[in-house]
Amino acid sequence: MGACSSSSMTATPDAVNFMATHGRGLVCLALSAERCDQLGLRAMARRGDMPPGSDFTVSIEARDGVDTGISAGDRAHTIAVAINCEDGRKALVSPGHVFPLRASPGGVLTRAGRTEAAVDIARLAGLNPSAAICGIMKPAAPMNFQMGGMGTSFFGDIHVPGDGYRLFYTDHKGVVSRW
Repeated sequence: MGACSSSSMTATPDAVNFMATHGRGLVCLALSAERCDQLGLRAMARRGDMPPGSDFTVSIEARDGVDTGISAGDRAHTIAVAINCEDGRKALVSPGHVFPLRASPGGVLTRAGRTEAAVDIARLAGLNPSAAICGIMKPAAPMNFQMGGMGTSFFGDIHVPGDGYRLFYTDHKGVVSRW
């Protein structure tokens, strides 16, 4: 499945609205494991028979400055609070309308998931190591559809990389290419 992503620092109401409208999936906030711990975000309960995958935490909402929490503006505000606040236990409440995802420590070198890719790309760009992400669904299609395979897929007026992309990641040993 494809995903659209925005640095959490540029997750404006317009960006969140674009994701919700055109991506059609759940708007999530990819965070480093360290930031999840700083915010006191507990893991969402999982069934024992579920395969490993995205590591959701409890959903969140900004304690102050939101109305119902569901609007693009409210979700953008919650994202801004989550990445900027010093004490998440005071600034955030749960449940909410933003769904944090905990990136695996080590990023894409330990788990080749979009959560880890989004956090790694933000970190490599010198931005807050977090991102708003949203799954891309075709209209009236199940969530597990595959976007195109190799090459590119078409999403509205935007070309989206398919499965054949390379993510270049810099670590203490140099540049590592991961397919």
